[in-house]
Amino acid sequence: MDQDFLKILNMTDAAAALLRDGVVTWCSDAARRMGLLPGADLGAMLPEEDAQLFSLPGLGAGVVARRILLGDQTVLLLQGETAPLTVDALGQISRVLNGPIEDILYTGRNLFERLEALEDPAIQAGTARLMRNFYRLMRTSGALLDQYGSAHDETFAPERIDLRRWLRDMADRLCAATESAGRQLEVQLPERHLYAPADPALLDQALLGLLSNAIAYSPAGSAISMRLYGQAEHALLNLRNAIAAPVSFPDLGGAFTRPLGPGDQGLGLGLRRVQQIARLHGGTLLLECTPEGCFSATVCIPCRCEEADLHSAALPVDHSGGYDRLLVELADVLPDEVFDSRNL
Repeated sequence: MDQDFLKILNMTDAAAALLRDGVVTWCSDAARRMGLLPGADLGAMLPEEDAQLFSLPGLGAGVVARRILLGDQTVLLLQGETAPLTVDALGQISRVLNGPIEDILYTGRNLFERLEALEDPAIQAGTARLMRNFYRLMRTSGALLDQYGSAHDETFAPERIDLRRWLRDMADRLCAATESAGRQLEVQLPERHLYAPADPALLDQALLGLLSNAIAYSPAGSAISMRLYGQAEHALLNLRNAIAAPVSFPDLGGAFTRPLGPGDQGLGLGLRRVQQIARLHGGTLLLECTPEGCFSATVCIPCRCEEADLHSAALPVDHSGGYDRLLVELADVLPDEVFDSRNL
């Protein structure tokens, strides 16, 4: 085969190899990185039909190749099928992480209280920063476990709750937390009671997920509005905030599966988690963004309380490990000083 063509093939970083009589006579750098070397005898592995995809187990799990015949030579095009982590693996990873994280939090809190008693500003700032990052790890672990639960259709334990009271009881803490992050939160409650079959712990998680997202993407000093209201036998929880770069309508769907890029923090699962919780309640999550940059996220769930909805044997799962759920879910956006153990 023409050497110039082989050079070009190598420059494209294609994982390719040439075979004669089943023996590798040349491989690209990309193929070498996958473990294939000149002189390897692959004759016994080659399929009978041209262009047929076949596995190369000797190069590791998931490495496959396609054969193309060119005269008396054979071209192999390799590809590595790196097996993605299954949701079962994510669940197991979360469980493995939870034990050490909770132990560190418990041990750290007792240790930090003694250190902070020294009233050294540097020590107090350092311990608060460490505590905040422990909470961030707990939130990440919970997000992984949520993916496991949603994939296995875990049931939840709904009860007939007064959504107006639920949000009213949280409003003061939500406003204080948002203010500590440099934003102002305006909470609007319905005039009348609003009942729905729901799991309060999951609703807390959805609300805090939306608030975390709003704080993260809104300009410092801006206002975030949170409104709960009823409409056509549904309860709607809406959060609105300004964002620096407006999102076009076709791109809103990508918010649920945001690809990770350089500089990104977190797993990009925030809105996806909220969407899963809304669907678990028989509802949905709606996203909107105006050309002026006003972003809106609305959780919509049915208000009708059917008798069957209120009798589930499953228990609600608290992924916060018994720690303050608000601090866990907002750990990515709250300042370090909030996590000073003297304030916890």
